[in-house]
Amino acid sequence: MQIFSIVISIIIVLLIIAAIITLIKYPKQILIDAPAGFMKMSVERFLSTITFVTIPIWLPIWFLDNQFKWGIFEMKFFKFFYEFDATEPNEDEQPDIEYPVKEKLEIDFEQHTKYFISSLQDSKRIVKSLEDNLTNIDKNLKDPQVFKIGGLTVVRTSELDLYDFNLLIQCLDNDFKRSKNFGFAKNSKTSFFGISDMRTLNNIVGQTSTGNNYAYSLVNGQENYLAINNEIDLNSKYTTVFFDELTRKIPAGNRR
Repeated sequence: MQIFSIVISIIIVLLIIAAIITLIKYPKQILIDAPAGFMKMSVERFLSTITFVTIPIWLPIWFLDNQFKWGIFEMKFFKFFYEFDATEPNEDEQPDIEYPVKEKLEIDFEQHTKYFISSLQDSKRIVKSLEDNLTNIDKNLKDPQVFKIGGLTVVRTSELDLYDFNLLIQCLDNDFKRSKNFGFAKNSKTSFFGISDMRTLNNIVGQTSTGNNYAYSLVNGQENYLAINNEIDLNSKYTTVFFDELTRKIPAGNRR
């Protein structure tokens, strides 16, 4: 009996140690994400229960609203209690369109130095995001170098083609939605920066060193050119001059 108690005590101690290690290793997931998920689930169950119990009240009103087009159930308050038919358009969904090509700017991307720039301060997460997203397409991130300049994280890399470069800009935005993320490339003749287009689904938009706005489509097989179109609204305060000056601040011994 005493041996059994000792074994149980050892197991309990090991479980406590494991719990402490897990908490230290994954504090955000345990202290924030898990409680938030539980609360969300509880709210959804509560709303489902309320919706079911009050059917005799809201069902006749819904029927009359549908018949006479009063618009009662279009109010934001009622959207918590039901979902629209999946066939109805979602106003927040980004359209999958391509911008008209006014002119093609051919890019010899092998001759460009490539940078990813983010307002996120955790450089390890940025590099991991780049590595993981390239791994998903069976490629590797070559020679990443990290610099902290002007409150921004700058990651310089090499051996990326133009498509992968633009794809990674979108991936950074998907992974770090609260951060501002950019791609910047330059050589002795041409430089340009790109950002995810918030108005469409699969376009990177940006500006060249000559002041022309452009788009790069991730779905139409666009290869070594930028689609110049000055009607594109970048909705960005940044310019190629800003990124050029930013990257010039990299210590001289590390410049390319």
